[in-house]
Amino acid sequence: MEIPPDPGSYIIVGRLAKEVCLTTGLFKGYLLARGYYLYTGSAFGQGGLLARTTGHLNPETKKFWHFDHIKAHMNIDEIWYSLGGKYQECQFIKVLAGMKNSSFPIHKFGSSDCTHGCPAHLVMYAPETDLDSVFALLVKHISSMQRISLT
Repeated sequence: MEIPPDPGSYIIVGRLAKEVCLTTGLFKGYLLARGYYLYTGSAFGQGGLLARTTGHLNPETKKFWHFDHIKAHMNIDEIWYSLGGKYQECQFIKVLAGMKNSSFPIHKFGSSDCTHGCPAHLVMYAPETDLDSVFALLVKHISSMQRISLT
């Protein structure tokens, strides 16, 4: 399956194999523990989801989005998305935050312009988390969710 060039909202699923202390930019000094990190966003510009997620996955891009400050430290395993013309990233966060063992490692990360009161658009889970269960819960609330494995 391929990421479509249509508008929609997405979750990048990354994994940190070891603890990382960020050393650059706005997030200098933040310590990120081992585990899974789910970063939510929306893509409504030219090229839609394909253009935005391709940019996020490119290690050579300038650090523009918050996610660009942590992606070099991660193994990015999957992209989850929902097509459509409405922003769903905050809805994703609401569902993800309700799960056992979810946490927000950096306050307002990815959500500096959020108007829905999200603590961040980056959620962290322990390394032993079952991602199939996380995805299944999202599908229960957002039936249009799709999943692409990058590994």
